[in-house]
Amino acid sequence: MQTWEPERPGGQGLDANQEESGNRAIHALLTDPDCGDGVDLVVTFREDAEGGAYEVWSRRGLVRFRRVLCDDGSFDFPVIEVAGENPIGNQDPHALDSLDAERRAAEASGFAADASDRRFIAPAYQSYPFACERIAQLFDSPHAPDLAISPTDWAQGPYAGNHGALHVRQARAPLWFAGPRVRPGRHRLAARAVDVAPTILAACEFPRIDGADHSGRTASERGVEPDVYLRRQDGRVLEEVLDSAAAPARRAYLFLLDGLHMTELEARLEAEPERYPNLSSLRERAAQVEGGSMVR
Repeated sequence: MQTWEPERPGGQGLDANQEESGNRAIHALLTDPDCGDGVDLVVTFREDAEGGAYEVWSRRGLVRFRRVLCDDGSFDFPVIEVAGENPIGNQDPHALDSLDAERRAAEASGFAADASDRRFIAPAYQSYPFACERIAQLFDSPHAPDLAISPTDWAQGPYAGNHGALHVRQARAPLWFAGPRVRPGRHRLAARAVDVAPTILAACEFPRIDGADHSGRTASERGVEPDVYLRRQDGRVLEEVLDSAAAPARRAYLFLLDGLHMTELEARLEAEPERYPNLSSLRERAAQVEGGSMVR
């Protein structure tokens, strides 16, 4: 294993000259009477003698972790320090996967369980799927900030409906596949947004090429046969939803329902399928990814 630092270093995160100012900013963001209640997490990257570590700060506690490249080519994210509670310790992609589960969590959080516009959920009842991976990939870019903020469920920035939080309520979107080479039914897995394109290309039987995988290295650089579909492919093929023995798809259509909350959609289709005949018909013959697609 080796520590895998930000792919394109360019000043992102906190450097040695920003120790004091960075620490003061983190403290202010979490404790300021005007904004502290709206800040769930403050995230950064700091260099150190071993290649650097990612930090996640919250009122509940702190966690520091590294990204390492394992011998089999996969990434791992070993935790090197926890103070208090690990704020992203719960990374269950299936948490809060129904409207009833959200209602119970909202009620436990002290909010109105039956009011859809007030059904807020406190950080203690959230999960943060693929959190380490998502944090690390943010700081791969030289355009990443010194500090990144993930807001609480009830504070999505200055405009109602903003996106961008790390928790599952903001990260998850419904994901269905339907058509040739697809295995219909419900599949107990969670996908990342970067998994969608490779899965579609596999369903259409595109050729594999000598492209780069998530580590940024091509197949030839890794000493293997061509194994990806894109010049740079961070995601994987969701083999679970495909039948490789079936005839491939000849074309692909993508439908994006922007801002559609997964649990609300499922509840509506269960309660009133006749009101949404086209969506209901598509759902019946689709491979439904139960954990949805997580923004990455």
